[in-house]
Amino acid sequence: ESILDSLRARFDRDLPYTLCGQICVSVNPFKWLPLYTDERVKEYAAADNPFSELPPHLYAIAHAAHRRLVAALEAGTPPSQSLL
Repeated sequence: ESILDSLRARFDRDLPYTLCGQICVSVNPFKWLPLYTDERVKEYAAADNPFSELPPHLYAIAHAAHRRLVAALEAGTPPSQSLL
């Protein structure tokens, strides 16, 4: 299955985010989808590993970046990334 086939299949199911390795690809759905609700934030924040437990989402990326940043700070390692 090609990347485009995967993107199309997910787009047709109203799932605009697709993971290609460590890259999250987003396709504009051209309509309102309930992707950014408070419940969705809590769901991704509560997951131990949102990349394996939940569908691809920007919240999974933010969750992973925040955890790595906090872990680096707790270990006394200067962070090599920032969250914007």
